[in-house]
Amino acid sequence: MYHKEHDVIKAWIKHLREVLKYQNLFDFYNLGETIGKGHFGQVKEGFDLKSKEKVANKILNKAKILNESN
Repeated sequence: MYHKEHDVIKAWIKHLREVLKYQNLFDFYNLGETIGKGHFGQVKEGFDLKSKEKVANKILNKAKILNESN
């Protein structure tokens, strides 16, 4: 869909996400600095948007994990 107005586009995207039950990491957390790194990914400082708590989020590189298992 093409539309010139940004608000209309955002409303359509929001509606589609609701219908599809689409969620991603950023719907739940704000991410900050990287506080650790490893072979398969990294750990980032985060903030839980619902509980308002400081958390650590481990982010794994799926491609690296799959390549190592082959």
